[in-house]
Amino acid sequence: MRYVRLIWLPVLPLLLGSLSEHDKARQRLETLRQQDEKRLAFLRQELEAFKALPPERQKDIRQLHQDLHSLDEKLQKRYWGVLERYTVWLENLRKTHPDRYRQIEETTDPQERLKLIKTLRIQHEMAYLVPEAREMLRRTPEKDWPAIWPRVRRKHREVLQATLRPKPVKPSDKPE
Repeated sequence: MRYVRLIWLPVLPLLLGSLSEHDKARQRLETLRQQDEKRLAFLRQELEAFKALPPERQKDIRQLHQDLHSLDEKLQKRYWGVLERYTVWLENLRKTHPDRYRQIEETTDPQERLKLIKTLRIQHEMAYLVPEAREMLRRTPEKDWPAIWPRVRRKHREVLQATLRPKPVKPSDKPE
């Protein structure tokens, strides 16, 4: 009988170790369950917000969802990224500039809304432009900014590339 107990001695740490692994697995499962409950609560809240929208708006959102899912994977990923960045930008705008946010919300014409959004984005990005590109915007009426934005961005890139590009070294300038 004594020998039987001795046989179990090397196995005992393995059994105890597996119990602690079991406890860890149980904790992970509980964590996942809590996360799922939070996610489920969030989805229920979003569903209620969706149901509160007018039927025409619901139809538009369903159509957008269908259109996005009909795209190839690469393009779909790109558009989802654009939507996520826009959502973050819009939420930050709502918190930091409620008047501008309200202006977007109150604009009913889609083309006017898009033009307003582009103008607001340009105003935000203006601080990061090189002086030459910023000057191009200053010489242009604000209502025309979206139209010239591609040229402004191109000018910005050109100036940056020229500034960052290493200058060629003349043979006479080389150290000996």
